[in-house]
This record gives sequence, structure tokens and C-alpha cells, in this order.
Amino acid sequence: MIRPFLLTAVIVTALAAGAAASPVRVDRADDGGVTFVYTPGPMARTPVDQDGVPVWQIAFEGALTDAGPGEPGLPARTERILLPPDGDYRLTFTTSGENRIEGARLFVATPSGDAPHNGFAPSVVTWDVQTFRGRRLLIVSMRPALYDADRSVLTTFERIDVRVEFSGSGRKPVS
Repeated sequence: MIRPFLLTAVIVTALAAGAAASPVRVDRADDGGVTFVYTPGPMARTPVDQDGVPVWQIAFEGALTDAGPGEPGLPARTERILLPPDGDYRLTFTTSGENRIEGARLFVATPSGDAPHNGFAPSVVTWDVQTFRGRRLLIVSMRPALYDADRSVLTTFERIDVRVEFSGSGRKPVS
């Protein structure tokens, strides 16, 4: 039986995901955690000019692109997971449907003359646990693309499966 706490976690994820055709869906929710699947859909690429060099800006529906100085502009989808009131969590993920595009040149947020950095950030990262109205939220950011600037290789993923497990609380989620 899914406890009300986990049902709330599922609802928070579903609301953050948006419309019925959302690229994120909850696969499983139980007392031990929640598993969700991100299917980003097709990649859109737009040719742009960066200091006289033709490069791409890439996008996936429902994902926002961000990049710090010297980083390639890689889209990321962010979801919020409601955690139990206390205890720890553990996040694991798998990627599948890998596609490699050789000869890719991505837009890099960098001043002219600086060498670009590779976009080898993990496909899934977590930010600090945030508290909102007394509830603990885990912010999960999923990147469906990685970029190797040295080799000009863009790797995209058709699917990312994420599992957030709850542990160590000494009590079950709110029932």
C-alpha cells in the first residue's frame, strides 16, 4: 500500500512535470522510495554563430539550458522529490539509448579566446535538500546530453531512470 507521504511525492513530481504528455513519469513509489523515468524526446538543434564559428545550440522539450563560463550549453530537466521528514536518501540512475554525434560543435558560454571545458557533468545531479514550508525537497537535475569538446562528440540519451531511496529515518514516512 502506498502511504500518503509517497502519494504526495508522486503528486509533487507529476505537478512539476507539467502536462499529461510530460517527459517525466513515476514508474514506482513505495515506502522505500520513488523511481521515475525521464524520456526527453527528440533533440532540437539550432545553428548559431559564435565568434565567426558555426556551432549548435541544443534543446529538449521541457528542459532548460544553462551554462557557466567556459561550459557548453547543455539542457537539463529539474524535478523536486518530497523526502521523509528525517533520515537520509540515496540516488541512483541509469541511462539507456545512447546516441553519439561525431563532429558536433556546441555553443560554449565563454569569453572569446578562452578554451571551452568539456560537459562531462554526470547525467543526473542533486542539489542541496531544500526546505519549503517545513517539507524537505530534493532537487534532481537530469541532463539528456553530454559533450566532449576535445573530441567534438555529443552524446544523448533516450531514457534516464532515477531511483531515490529513503533510509535511516528510524520511522516510516507519514501515514
